[in-house]
Amino acid sequence: MLLPRFFAVFAALAALISSATSSHIVHNGACVKMASSDGKGTQYYARIPQGSKYSHPRDVVPGNTFKKHLKSCNLEKFECIYDNEGNAHVDFIVKSRNRWFAKNKCNVDAVLNDATDGEFTVNCIDGSVEKLADAWRDN
Repeated sequence: MLLPRFFAVFAALAALISSATSSHIVHNGACVKMASSDGKGTQYYARIPQGSKYSHPRDVVPGNTFKKHLKSCNLEKFECIYDNEGNAHVDFIVKSRNRWFAKNKCNVDAVLNDATDGEFTVNCIDGSVEKLADAWRDN
């Protein structure tokens, strides 16, 4: 059940990367959110234009700047890759609860805006990976 979704996500990522690298268009970025596969959090997929410029030269892990900012959101999973134009493709899960009694009220849009020094203003919409591809193309 999880394996087909995994392949669908990476197929969509490959399509996004190839369209971003072949078009040479400057994008405003895109972000979608949906329930995580286990239902205990929210899955986010964000495409941040020129996201590699926010990384520290000594960072070994791609997207470490974004991960550090998002840690306050109680992350369950985090992955980031850069395409050959420097766009960041970020995939992460925010747990729905900070503790067993407290609902997670992290404002992911504001945290991503802060991580990019205010250059990436995002409104993560409810949707799917296909919606992310559409939003990326429309921007």
